[in-house]
Amino acid sequence: MNLKLYKLICEQCDSILNSKRSNINTVAVSSLHIMKEHPEIMQQIFGNKKKLASSKNILIKILNYLINFFIEKENFYLRKKIKNSCDVLILSNLINEKFCNDSKDFYFGDVERALNKSKLKTFTALRNFTDRKSSYLKENINRDKILFSERTDLFFELKLIFFMFLEFFNVRKIINTEIKNNKEFNLKSLISVKTIATNLRFANQVKQLVIRLKPKLLIIPFEGHAWERVVIKTVKKISKNVKVAAYQFSIKTKYQHSLFRPLKKEYNPDVLFTSGLITKKILQKKYNCKIKILGSNKFINKKKFTQSKKNFLILPEAFESEMKFLYDFAYQAAKKFPEHKFIYRCHPMSLNYLKNFDKTKPKNLIISKNSLIKDISLCKFTIFRGSASVFQSISSGLIPIYLDRKNELNINPLYSVLPERLVVKKPSDLNLIIKYKKKGKLLKKIKNYNKNYFMRLKPSVIKSII
Repeated sequence: MNLKLYKLICEQCDSILNSKRSNINTVAVSSLHIMKEHPEIMQQIFGNKKKLASSKNILIKILNYLINFFIEKENFYLRKKIKNSCDVLILSNLINEKFCNDSKDFYFGDVERALNKSKLKTFTALRNFTDRKSSYLKENINRDKILFSERTDLFFELKLIFFMFLEFFNVRKIINTEIKNNKEFNLKSLISVKTIATNLRFANQVKQLVIRLKPKLLIIPFEGHAWERVVIKTVKKISKNVKVAAYQFSIKTKYQHSLFRPLKKEYNPDVLFTSGLITKKILQKKYNCKIKILGSNKFINKKKFTQSKKNFLILPEAFESEMKFLYDFAYQAAKKFPEHKFIYRCHPMSLNYLKNFDKTKPKNLIISKNSLIKDISLCKFTIFRGSASVFQSISSGLIPIYLDRKNELNINPLYSVLPERLVVKKPSDLNLIIKYKKKGKLLKKIKNYNKNYFMRLKPSVIKSII
């Protein structure tokens, strides 16, 4: 996809969302929120819809949906000891079953514990993104956590079906009346209203939890998803006493969109927390609300490791296509450079992908099951594309190498500071980087950028808002 077409898509989707005819059901259409120029996201929107909507897939989804009414509790699971009030409610995600009992949250780190120490009553509610049903995970989840189920009440589920069909015609009407036709791109092919049900369902679950716990502050992750905006609108509608804070916690790419564009006032947060100074400066130009640096769980104090000059750390994202692309590159690089080790580290959300690796891989291609810090300590270089972990590796002295791909928009989070010398397209390109003797000079600008991107986590910032 070329840049001109990408920008056109973003512009037309924003026109629909900000139209006078749009409503919360319109905002709940996920495909109208173009997050960024990532090829996987573009594929999800413009991929083979016939394949995605095969009769087998549809039947499986319908069956799972019906099963949920028998095995899942309505809305959420929480312990009886949790009383009906709190100061702060944090929404987060459970991305791997192994994290059920972790004291630190994958996104928010030790924030909840720090707030509790400062005498603020806090709860974290987790959305289930694992392969297991919430009814199973509830037995293993940390007892102080709340776990969302995979259904809400029957009456609301029936309403969702009605909303889906109603919005299908509403959005098409907006397109016909307000969006100019373009020969290159037919916006009607973009509209997928099935996501309305998922996003409105979750917003209703959050609504029920907010009514139950009566928090003074609700904190949600903020990446540019449709559900984030729907939750903000829903919570603002039920109570004027609850402030909604959105936490920008991840990376920014050159053409990232939905995170950095405000919508109608009722869909924008009251407060924005950022991971560091870099994103704060950008968001200040876009949003008219309080913007504070909360910091990040990804912050790492520079640690001195006895790093091998020959090892490469491979950091793929959670997308399967990205894991395969980086694995194929590492496979070829390991064969070309047998004297170097290539440590491939799966994203924690996609550890099941490990089963697919070729057992005949080169001996110097290692599939890691270590902690990130351990892997970083073993390497001198890191090869990445869109992974936020590259910032943590830079903090510990690793040299970042961006793997580019032909005929795609750049998704490099270090696009503004990474020298061209540290961009590769094929394994043989690594040879020039390995032999380059002045590697330290390449890192100065990158390190300055890095220290202002993921800054030290400061839970006291949350307390100041309350």
